[in-house]
Amino acid sequence: MNFKKIISFIHTTLFYTIKKQNIDSLYMRVIKTPIFGFLPNLKVHHIVIITNNKKQGVYSVDFSPFNQSDFSTLFQLATARNVPAEIRLRHFDSISIFDDNKIIEKWNEDNNCSWKESIKKSNKVFSDIRDLKIRNKIKNIRTWKNEMNLYNHNCQHFSFSVIHD
Repeated sequence: MNFKKIISFIHTTLFYTIKKQNIDSLYMRVIKTPIFGFLPNLKVHHIVIITNNKKQGVYSVDFSPFNQSDFSTLFQLATARNVPAEIRLRHFDSISIFDDNKIIEKWNEDNNCSWKESIKKSNKVFSDIRDLKIRNKIKNIRTWKNEMNLYNHNCQHFSFSVIHD
């Protein structure tokens, strides 16, 4: 019985990790990244990558708490409390949806800012979207509830919702 559960978990995890969807000419996939720089192999943060062209330019969307490095925020998350969060939207030109290293590098560079600056960046990226399919998809994504709970409303739940809705 435990063997079946393990196989099911592995299958689900692998399938979900590498799953690519073509939804009305939109290509989406999930990249797992580390939460903490000092634990690079603990890749539990999910970023959704969206494009209409597999080779040039991608949008990244993820769900993250405000003040994520603040002890109070971390304590509230660890004790199953809700904390304010944001949906971060970024655009990276001339990057393939399959180039994880470049995407993560650009994503890290672009998210090295305060949450107020991050919200401004996300709004600017959204206002600059010209592709109607991407704009509608991201408009729908941005309706996700902006409160994070580590156990029942986190970045992994978010990415699952984005990919499957």
